[in-house]
Amino acid sequence: MAIKHREFHFLHERDVFAAMSQSYLDYYMSAPCITIKQVQMTPLRLYCEVVPEREGENQETPLPIPGDVSLCYLRIKQGISVEMSARSNQKKYYKKEKELLCHC
Repeated sequence: MAIKHREFHFLHERDVFAAMSQSYLDYYMSAPCITIKQVQMTPLRLYCEVVPEREGENQETPLPIPGDVSLCYLRIKQGISVEMSARSNQKKYYKKEKELLCHC
């Protein structure tokens, strides 16, 4: 989301891509992206393509990426079935960790 909405300049762009899941990025982007510029210029896939249950929703996947996108990615691409409640618990933990980092 940040790359789509802001202009960033990284000293080592490859480090950004090394820190993310390329497979997950490829899942919701309409074409594979290996540079920041490509991510900025490439539209996201249609919501109904990344979340089959959203059949008929023919708009680009919204930002921020909804939770059902990551759940479908895990189910379809990784063969892992996860409930929304498990994702929600992980997100709460992630937010707490971020707050601790910001209040040091």
